[in-house]
Amino acid sequence: MRNPIGKPNANAILTKFLNTTTLGLDLLLQVGIIGHDEIRKYYDTSATRFPGLEVTVVSDFADGDVGAVEWDAILIDAEGTRYPLQGVNLITLRDGKFQEVRAYFDTSHLPKG
Repeated sequence: MRNPIGKPNANAILTKFLNTTTLGLDLLLQVGIIGHDEIRKYYDTSATRFPGLEVTVVSDFADGDVGAVEWDAILIDAEGTRYPLQGVNLITLRDGKFQEVRAYFDTSHLPKG
């Protein structure tokens, strides 16, 4: 079942990250961002481009402080156009928060912006 979470809330998301978290994004763009300020900017920019978001966790695995999540998502732009996206996040935790997240997904079919 899809989880419609609406517009991502950067403040809520950041509570899950250490201030020094490394967030590696997008297999094609190979974007790497570090820390709350850069992560907030990424999520705010994404929420402006795609104010709607639905996520389904397909599978997950955890072993101590490392894990992986396979997900399907639907990004929804301001006009209501829906863009499917699939990916995998590899996660390392420290003190119960994300220390590193490497997200692998292909955005080549998304509108440029």
